[in-house]
Amino acid sequence: MALEYQVVFPPFTEADKGSKVLKKVVNGVEEDIPFANPDEAFTSLIVNDGDVVKLSVSHVDQKGNASAFSEPYQFTASDTLAPSAPNQVGVVLVRDNA
Repeated sequence: MALEYQVVFPPFTEADKGSKVLKKVVNGVEEDIPFANPDEAFTSLIVNDGDVVKLSVSHVDQKGNASAFSEPYQFTASDTLAPSAPNQVGVVLVRDNA
C-alpha cells in the first residue's frame, strides 16, 4: 500500500540562499533530490507500507557551496491513519402502530 507523507524543510537561514538538496534513502536505496527554490517549505514523499526511510537536507549558497547534510530523520512507513468518521446514523419512521 502506498503512503504519502509531507516532508517539512527547515528554514534556510543564510543571506545568500541558493538551493537545497533532499537526501532520500528508502530501504537502502539513496537518491539526492535538488530543489531550486530555497524557500520551498515542504514536498510530498510517497513510499510503501513497511519501507524504512531516512531523510536529510543540505543547503547550497549562491556560489554553489553546500553545507553538510543534516542529521537524518528515520522512520518506518506505516498506515496509522484511522478512516474518516462515518456520517450520522439516520432514522426513518416506517409505520405508526397506534
